[in-house]
Amino acid sequence: MIKAYERELMVTVDDIIKSAASDTVRTNEEEIINDESKNENESSDLSEKEKEEAAATRIQAVFRGHHARKSMKETDTASQQKRNEESEPEPTKEQLQEEFRADDVELCNAATKIQASFRGHMSRKEQGAPSVVKDAQDFVESAASKIEEKHASTQQLLGLVHRNILLAKACSRECRVHG
Repeated sequence: MIKAYERELMVTVDDIIKSAASDTVRTNEEEIINDESKNENESSDLSEKEKEEAAATRIQAVFRGHHARKSMKETDTASQQKRNEESEPEPTKEQLQEEFRADDVELCNAATKIQASFRGHMSRKEQGAPSVVKDAQDFVESAASKIEEKHASTQQLLGLVHRNILLAKACSRECRVHG
């Protein structure tokens, strides 16, 4: 009876082991399948994310280009308006007289002051120019005279050296003749 019980126990243990093994195999297979599907989902998620990032980057680039072209167009328009404003002719004397009243004392005094300041500026500018030219001429003349003095003293020195060489040659000839 014990042997029958042992046999039955062994069969039960074997069944349990087989069952556990098959469950483990099934579980492992299911895990592998689940992992593969997760990897596929993750890779599809990654590729989706990459696609979304690429699309966002493209949209941003297109918008930046649009914005740059728009600002360039606005800049060109503003510069054209400025050129058009600059090309308008200056008002004539009659137009200015119509615009400003002759009996406006403050305006006349301001205009007189501006004119006097400008005349003084031009006068000082004209007086300053000749003094700069004169200073430059004096400097050139001074430099030229110094160069001439150096040249003259160099010529004198060369003349003395040449004379001494000639004297030395003459002395050496005399010494050979008498000696």
